[in-house]
Amino acid sequence: MDIFYHWRDFALDMKERRIGTLGSDGALLEQLKERLPRKVWTFVTPKGKKDRLQLVGSFLITESKPASFVPKWKHNLFYDAASPRSVLYTDSASPEKIDEVSDYFNRRFNATGKSNLHGEKGIREMEADVVRGFEKLVQDYATLQLLDRLSEMRHTAGEKRETRISTVTVRRDDATNRLSRSNPRSELTANRPPRRQPQTALVESERSQPSNRFDHDSLTARLAKHLGNAIAVSHKRSAGWSTANAGSGAFHRHRTRRVFATRMIMPIAAHAMRLLAVVSVVFFRS
Repeated sequence: MDIFYHWRDFALDMKERRIGTLGSDGALLEQLKERLPRKVWTFVTPKGKKDRLQLVGSFLITESKPASFVPKWKHNLFYDAASPRSVLYTDSASPEKIDEVSDYFNRRFNATGKSNLHGEKGIREMEADVVRGFEKLVQDYATLQLLDRLSEMRHTAGEKRETRISTVTVRRDDATNRLSRSNPRSELTANRPPRRQPQTALVESERSQPSNRFDHDSLTARLAKHLGNAIAVSHKRSAGWSTANAGSGAFHRHRTRRVFATRMIMPIAAHAMRLLAVVSVVFFRS
């Protein structure tokens, strides 16, 4: 005898790659296993046809658990997925074959219909005469070894996914091209280099940043006003040296001396020179 199994979770098990095991939470499956069945025949309900049956495959039953076995049901049935006798039927989804399979089992034990396949009713024994008659019915159906068929299905699914991605990309590119043709300025704007920042903005940004360098021209003007051109020219030459040697150790030492001279000595010297001028005028007048 063989086992009739309505594979309600077929799509989910294929997605999770749960291969090599079927099961049920009822005790009927264990009772059938005690009779040492040879094969398990699997069926699904075609989409939109609740009173019909579609043949999925027939698998050779074994007692060995698959390497990736993860318990899902209380009672489990194992089959040899790598056996040449474990096959999937590749053309059983045609309306003619669905009708043939459904009519055959309706005549034997009224197996079709959602109410007749619910729970343990989806698991039945197939006696020898039923098995022989069904094998004769499906002997011309196209088959493919289970693992080979699964590999082919995954490859096809991968190609479909790549095709969908390519289609989306092409549509997006077409939409971009149509937008460019309808608005030529958009393409020119996309290819135009970034606009340069106005010079005034650059000058303002430079002024807003802290600087380590003196405004030598304004300092020279102040020195010329208070101390005379000779000292101002000397300071300007010193400023030119510091600019040329910016970043060196000598520059930093020179800068320290210049800051001290500008902020401390120069004001004192300027004040002294003004006093000297006043004294000279008073002296000469007297």
